[in-house]
Amino acid sequence: ASPSQHFTSPEVVIPLKVISRDKTAEALGWLSYSLRFRGQRHVVHMKAKKLLVSPHLPVFTYTEQHVLHQDQPFVQDDCYYHGFVEGVSESLVALSTCSGGFQGMLQINELAYEIKPIKLSVTFEHLLYKIDTNETQFPPMRCGLTEEKIARQLELQMSHNFTLKQSSYLGWWIHSRFLEVAVVVDYHRYVFSERNVTTIKLDIINVVNIVNSLYQALEIDIVLTGLEVWTTNNPINTSDDLDYVLDYFCTWKQNNLDGRLPYDVVHLFMKEYYGGGKLGVAYVGGACRALYNCGVELFRDNQHSNFAIAMSHELGHNLGMWHDERYCGCGSRTCIMNRYYTFSFRFSNCSYAEYWDNRRNTCIYSLAHESDVFKIKYCGNEVVDAGEECDCGSVQQCSRNPCCQSNCTFSPGSSCSFGLCCKDCKFRPPGTLCRHPLNKCDLPEWCNGTSHQCPDDVYVQDGSPCSDNAYCYKKTCNTHDLQCKEIFGRDARSASQSCYNKINTQGNRFGHCDIVGTTYTKCSEPDIMCGRVQCENVSRLPFLQSHFTVHQLHFNQNTCWGTDYHLGMSIPDIGQVKEGTSCAPGKICISKKCASMVQPSEICQPETCNMRGVCNNKHHCHCNHEWSPPNCSNKGYGGSEDSGPPPGKPVPEFNVTRTTTANVPGYATGTTTGNAPEPETGSATGNVPGHASGITTGNAPGPETGSATGNVPGHAPGTTTGNAPGPETGSATGNVPGRTTGITMGNSPGATPESTMKYTSGQTTGKTGRTQSTTGNAPGGTTGLVTGSALKKRNSWILWPLILLLLILCLLAMHYLAMKKKKKTDIGQAKPKEKKVEEMEKEEVIPNYNDL
Repeated sequence: ASPSQHFTSPEVVIPLKVISRDKTAEALGWLSYSLRFRGQRHVVHMKAKKLLVSPHLPVFTYTEQHVLHQDQPFVQDDCYYHGFVEGVSESLVALSTCSGGFQGMLQINELAYEIKPIKLSVTFEHLLYKIDTNETQFPPMRCGLTEEKIARQLELQMSHNFTLKQSSYLGWWIHSRFLEVAVVVDYHRYVFSERNVTTIKLDIINVVNIVNSLYQALEIDIVLTGLEVWTTNNPINTSDDLDYVLDYFCTWKQNNLDGRLPYDVVHLFMKEYYGGGKLGVAYVGGACRALYNCGVELFRDNQHSNFAIAMSHELGHNLGMWHDERYCGCGSRTCIMNRYYTFSFRFSNCSYAEYWDNRRNTCIYSLAHESDVFKIKYCGNEVVDAGEECDCGSVQQCSRNPCCQSNCTFSPGSSCSFGLCCKDCKFRPPGTLCRHPLNKCDLPEWCNGTSHQCPDDVYVQDGSPCSDNAYCYKKTCNTHDLQCKEIFGRDARSASQSCYNKINTQGNRFGHCDIVGTTYTKCSEPDIMCGRVQCENVSRLPFLQSHFTVHQLHFNQNTCWGTDYHLGMSIPDIGQVKEGTSCAPGKICISKKCASMVQPSEICQPETCNMRGVCNNKHHCHCNHEWSPPNCSNKGYGGSEDSGPPPGKPVPEFNVTRTTTANVPGYATGTTTGNAPEPETGSATGNVPGHASGITTGNAPGPETGSATGNVPGHAPGTTTGNAPGPETGSATGNVPGRTTGITMGNSPGATPESTMKYTSGQTTGKTGRTQSTTGNAPGGTTGLVTGSALKKRNSWILWPLILLLLILCLLAMHYLAMKKKKKTDIGQAKPKEKKVEEMEKEEVIPNYNDL
């Protein structure tokens, strides 16, 4: 059929990029473009697909000598998009930008369009074709499977559920699946593509991109895992009827393709046309079965959208879907599994039921070859491969990365570009916490200052006690009670053993110990505590994700609560008893069996760590904060040889006392007490000979020394208290004989102080440095009290602003006095009188203590 039979006349459109105001959507990778066609403006929102093509896609060809050749060409995997049309509830977008423009399909309600770029257009022009979806305008093209052939194939299948087929097509619960598809292209299609393997590769990926978008309704990711092109001739007979070609191809792939490519199904794309209107044929329910996981389609032209419908139809057969009957519906006039090919983009309720009922498709439950999809070895894949310093992705992405350049090298001055121990393109300092412990069975890790990576995650050694009747296992401390609280709230607790025995021996989705294939396995009597967790004392229903069901069972005065789990749920199973949970004395749950508890390694025991740390999973000591590895016998900062260096803060020696006692001949006994760490020393106390006992107490760190206290001979007792750092000296305060009590508050430096003494009050105040004060009593006078609070150097900065202010005030006062003195001189005052006053002031400022 020619394109005119399927497409209307094209319309020229120019996609314009829309700058989104939604920063969140932009950060998540969504792009928006505006297209005006058919008199209306449409905004397309799309996002790159992650699971579509194996990035190092293996491509097999043949040389002229018919020798098989394998290549792994570069495959750009960030240019295939899926999305929707703004404001249209029933829309679908599947586009590729790998060729410099948009190529693919747009679906808006019941209308479908195919878009292609105009080559060499300088204004980004595209051709937009409306696809004719009226089946009367199609030639009678149909699937090669007749009702008789399907009936024969159905003998291989389980009986279908008619009730499901009668249900609505809306609201189906679907589950994430991955269908790995390999494609073989025949020689005639290779010639039609001008013998260009790259062109063939791009055509196939564009088709798979559309198919993948159609299967998103079933949450099935179609992943292209391999391609083979018959570049010399067709190794099988392709001129026979299409049904025979299918048999030939399935036999050929078993002998030649199995083992070379990973796949769940493999399809042959042919160029030849066969009479009878057949476009394809495949085995019903053949996926995951080595003898029947194959199909054949005719790819006669370059209409990717139409061919994608045919491929989707035949893949549906592989997944267990049959042709739709009259009672099947999808909300549209026709559905994908209609026996005649029509442009439809929906699966019917019958297709949903048949797909769900075909439980042999176990190979699609998970992506068996994740390494083929996620590992990409080229600069620009956002994965640091061998020989690369960093990888920031595309040129546009690298323009926003200050640490990494588009050639996968660090930017000038950068040491790293990512990692838990990388910040602002530099390594984090050693001792920076990069991984917090999650629980009492986990251990912290710190950056080492020379790597962007946080050290390997280490945890407490398996078998170490973590709570009552619970043990650490794989970094967790699990109990039935704790799991019940996580599901049903803090008041819930584990149910009685009779609940476990009643439910976990049923072998259904509410109670089982394992799922083998599609069958739930009953728990044996010793393993009932390792099946599904059963709880009681539940006061509220939890808020759970879709697909989860909460159940309650009441029997013999017991009320048991739990959750279900069924095949295909891609979310974690919260109701399965967790690994490492205690199930019996000395036993824990391992692989859903109640097995003997893992015994701690004999290589590392608590005694190995001198009872000052714990053993980690690498059998090394992780020391407490005050001790250092490897065996926690020396003082240090904690950690292990696997954790990275902890913060290097000094660790004080708590509850450690050093006492030194020395007796000076003829003197009283002196005692020194202190808890200061080395090299600091305690204060010293001694007695001056012939005098009353003096006591000095201090904990000043070395080289500072404690204050000294003594009594002046023949005088009343005096007391001095202070912890001034040496070598500064304290100021002296005393009482002048025959006068009232004098109080001195200040710390005069060793230099000659400036002071003022007032005889009326007996107070002396001196301008000071940071030294301790000394108090004594002059003979014949009353007791004098001196209080000094010497400040240590590290706190002295607080006084500097005050000292500066006082200095300024003094300078202003001196200036004022000088000006006043000059003024008095000018008016003729007598100088001898001024001199007398100055001499008196001088004598008062510097008293002669020797005369006292």
